[in-house]
Amino acid sequence: MEAAALIEAEAIPGVTGPFLRFHPTLAPMLWAQLGADDRTRLSAAHRRQYYAVSRYLYHEDDRHPHEARAIAQRELPNLLHAVHAALDAGDPDAADFSDKVNNFLRIFGLKPEAESLAAKAQAAAGDVGSQAWFLAQSNRGEQLRAAGAVAEATMVFRAILKQLGDSPTYERAVTLGNLGRCLRDDGRPDLAAQSARDAMAVCDKLMPTDGVKRLRGQMHTGLADALLTQGKYAEARQAYEDGLAVARELNDPRGQGVTLGQLGALALAERRLPEAEQLYRAALALFQQLQEPASEATCWHQLGFVFQKAGQWDEAERHYRESARIKEERGNLPGAAATWNSLALVSEAAGKRDAAESWLRKAIEGGRRTGDLPSTSGSLNNLANLLQSEPGRLPEARQLAEEALAIKRTLDPGAATIWTTYNILAEIADGEAALETDADRQAELQAQAREHRRLARETKRAFAGTRHEIQELLPIVLLVIAAVTEPEVPSLLEQTLLELGQHGWTKLVAAIRRILAGERNADALCADLDFEDSMIIETILQGLADPSSLADLMPREGPPPAS
Repeated sequence: MEAAALIEAEAIPGVTGPFLRFHPTLAPMLWAQLGADDRTRLSAAHRRQYYAVSRYLYHEDDRHPHEARAIAQRELPNLLHAVHAALDAGDPDAADFSDKVNNFLRIFGLKPEAESLAAKAQAAAGDVGSQAWFLAQSNRGEQLRAAGAVAEATMVFRAILKQLGDSPTYERAVTLGNLGRCLRDDGRPDLAAQSARDAMAVCDKLMPTDGVKRLRGQMHTGLADALLTQGKYAEARQAYEDGLAVARELNDPRGQGVTLGQLGALALAERRLPEAEQLYRAALALFQQLQEPASEATCWHQLGFVFQKAGQWDEAERHYRESARIKEERGNLPGAAATWNSLALVSEAAGKRDAAESWLRKAIEGGRRTGDLPSTSGSLNNLANLLQSEPGRLPEARQLAEEALAIKRTLDPGAATIWTTYNILAEIADGEAALETDADRQAELQAQAREHRRLARETKRAFAGTRHEIQELLPIVLLVIAAVTEPEVPSLLEQTLLELGQHGWTKLVAAIRRILAGERNADALCADLDFEDSMIIETILQGLADPSSLADLMPREGPPPAS
């Protein structure tokens, strides 16, 4: 048959035996020669065989992902044909078959195919509470979350939990993990962290199989993601390390890639750019080997952010564009919208204002289409900030900022960085006051600006991540407090202030000198400062008023347990 070109044998690295490709005319020709009974019998055998193949590849993906995915890619047309036929025929294992195939569709970023299969499985799910129902509902929830319909996905997973009851089962732990991811995406990392802890508690009551260990490791990473969003960096690092240890113990390259990427996000949050780049590149290499375009796109995006933070605009744009390309090709509109927003920020930084506005409007449209509230509010916020520097567009900027604020008030303040919107509204009010000729209206706008700035500082100060930022400059805080309370003691403060001024911290130095001269009004001292500087000034003022307020900023012996 090879000589006649009816089949072609392909060797797959690491796989025993070749993969056989049949000439497209061969099967239809042979099929036409069969009777109805033979067709029925062989169709059922074909479905059973490919269901077995899907189960085998699903489990092998944990142990030998490169080989399993190489086979799955080549067998995908047969798997899809068989699983759709199984659903049509009402095979008892059709739901599980669909779940296994959908796993590879998600891995390969085939979003339309995954959505189609999930919808068909949902329609054929059977009785509520059955395993088929659970699998179909779980896939539906994941599809909704991936599409940015986080609120709907949350409702699906809550409904599954209600049906499952309180008994400690693997399915309950999986669903708690899925719910946690939805809660984090929806701007509630506090609830997401609790959901991950609840999932781990369920895992602890189950037999410690490799599957349960893997799930518990994933929950460590889910918990860490929520803690990172809350700004609890030390706790997040411990949880990530716990998850990475499990992935390494189980020889799980995908789990290692996920956690390496998240450790990169943590390094970014802690301003360790070289470490973040190294971690993201390691994760990218793993996902490229595993042929996971969705995860690869995430790594490209995060590398773009690293270069953005470093002020390397061309490299940042190149990495963001590659991420957006993959996401658009795979139908991931919410992900693409997030990257368009980042491309806007880079374009603005590079002086390309028209391009920045275009990217932001594209991102807002995408966020609204998918119902992704956190992403939409961020893009609205950024467009308001872009436009507020143009006097003729201040009303439009205010409208955008107020729309962003209305959304952010429904989210966790830290996850939504709500203080940035308050600050933009303050700048808009300042701009409007400068143009106002009516004295009363001008005073009203100036009062609005002061109130917005107060709220910005208040919400920024309440964010757990601010503690880490202040800790980096705690020696300065302590020097200033010592200089005020113990003026007779020799101090390094003057030399420190000179060095800060030489490094561009002139406004902070000026505010500190006003404190040394007796000024204690936070609004007046922070009026011209950015968030970081204002947090330092407020910490100094709080330390002067109540020295015990500094206790929480002192270094700890070690990170608290992530549990």
